[in-house]
Amino acid sequence: MERIKKQRLQLAIPASISILIISILCSIFFGQHAFLKLPFFPDDPENYKPDLRRLPLSTPMLSLTRKEKERIKLFYLLKELIPENAPISCGETWSANLANREEFYPFIEAKAYWDKADYVLLDLDLSKRTSAFDLLLGYLERFKKEGKFRKVFEETEDDDFVIWARLGKEAEFLSFAKGLVNENPISPHAHFILSSIYYHLGLQKEAQIEAEETIRLAPDYYNPKVYIILGDTSLFLQDIDKAYLAYKEATAMNPLFVLKIQEIKKAYLAGGFTKKAELAQRDIERIIIGLKEKEKDNKDIFVKKQLAFILANTGEYKEAVHYLEEILKTEPNDSWSKNLFDNLKNFY
Repeated sequence: MERIKKQRLQLAIPASISILIISILCSIFFGQHAFLKLPFFPDDPENYKPDLRRLPLSTPMLSLTRKEKERIKLFYLLKELIPENAPISCGETWSANLANREEFYPFIEAKAYWDKADYVLLDLDLSKRTSAFDLLLGYLERFKKEGKFRKVFEETEDDDFVIWARLGKEAEFLSFAKGLVNENPISPHAHFILSSIYYHLGLQKEAQIEAEETIRLAPDYYNPKVYIILGDTSLFLQDIDKAYLAYKEATAMNPLFVLKIQEIKKAYLAGGFTKKAELAQRDIERIIIGLKEKEKDNKDIFVKKQLAFILANTGEYKEAVHYLEEILKTEPNDSWSKNLFDNLKNFY
């Protein structure tokens, strides 16, 4: 009996060690440490292996697109932007990275703990992949209605990642961003952050300067938002030509921004620059033709939605309805297409 026990023990030890080794290797392969959850913000952004569940599902194992790498660097700077002792509130996608701060308050709570915070950070893009997204939207609507905070930063036009500051704290937040730029003078992300903050505070010239500095440091900057900021501020400052060039760069990255070129066309017409307005119109038509050819080749529903949205906003209501009808044939429960279709009924 003793000999059998010893044999079992001798077999169990190497088996346990093998299981442990396999567990560690699997954890490393899937971007996680075995005994310590890897944070979303790395100490070394260049060599960071992310938790793939926090990235798009199409991301290949152990590989990142350039955009994903750049976003990690941006988020790393944003994490460092707000001092450790500043009271903050954030959604669940940030909780694992910020919950160890001195004053941390979860955003999704019935007691509205955000009221104790000076800054609120939400990543609506990552939150879309969680079960609490609908709940988050409900709290967000309530949060906005209270009117106690002001949006001071957004990463994209779609509010993917947003920071709000309590009213009266805007100047403090701006000072944090200026300090970030002083510490990282050659970081395009630091200048983009400052540009976005200036933009939301209505400081047009300063936002324009920082957007231009971002592009100077990174001519191929990953985020079209920097070109939207440059275009919007230039248009506000009545530099239509500069705005036009900026919007063209943004449109090359995302065809939906062709609607910004529509604004340029109107600005040129208002100023009596007929020939420049015609050039803008040709650009609009070129983008639409390119999308139509793309849709014809692959029948992609997303491209159909892009076309429907652009055509609806450029007065081509009948064509927009045509693409919406095609979408609804294959996706009858698509709420976005249904809503746009219903809104267009009065125009064609």
